[in-house]
Amino acid sequence: MSRRQRDDAVPPTPEQLAKGGYARRYTLDEATGQMAKTFVSRHDPVERWKAGGRLEAHQVAAIDLCRHLWDIAGLPIRVTASYGERIPITGSSERLNNAQIDARERLYRIMDYFAGLEKWWAIFENVCRHGEPAGIAGSRLGYRGSNRSDDVRAHTVVCFVADKIAEQERL
Repeated sequence: MSRRQRDDAVPPTPEQLAKGGYARRYTLDEATGQMAKTFVSRHDPVERWKAGGRLEAHQVAAIDLCRHLWDIAGLPIRVTASYGERIPITGSSERLNNAQIDARERLYRIMDYFAGLEKWWAIFENVCRHGEPAGIAGSRLGYRGSNRSDDVRAHTVVCFVADKIAEQERL
């Protein structure tokens, strides 16, 4: 499930909110220009690490940058024509296409920082983009141990990749 699909999902129930499994956030909806209320699952490893103070500010900035680029690069392109009396805004699809191209180019450049470490980039992407549990992501490094050590391994990889991105992108 992509990040955008999760954002369009059904909001959590009052019982789930009472248990503290979700945090309320307000983000700017780029389509309408209005503030939108969102709920972020604290079961997401990155959100859990942020709340626990296990990520530094520059690491959070690097992760947020990548999430922003993944969101832009993954925006759906309209493939059907608009019929009727609508007058489209001039250049909006061109701006969207340019933003997607720029985001993809920047993501490819960031991925090039990890030539030879594609496995680490994949773990970073799975944890930060798709919200994969850290224990599962850490177990892919090939070492067998407890679930806790797999979680620590995934955290170490995410921190390393985020540090490298922050260094190269001067965040």
